[in-house]
Amino acid sequence: MLWVWIIVAAAVGGLVMLAFFAVWLWRKLRALGTALADLGRQLEGALALLDMVELEPRRPESVH
Repeated sequence: MLWVWIIVAAAVGGLVMLAFFAVWLWRKLRALGTALADLGRQLEGALALLDMVELEPRRPESVH
């Protein structure tokens, strides 16, 4: 009968580890989402700065 309790304890331990892994993975995914959102905001700022740059039209080079 002892072996039944050993198997039950191993199963419960496995479920607890699975729950901890799920929480860890959820936190990592949320951090990744936050980092990607920050990157998107920075890219929007960079594109806004590039839109403000005005370039003169390029003149064709004269051939001598």
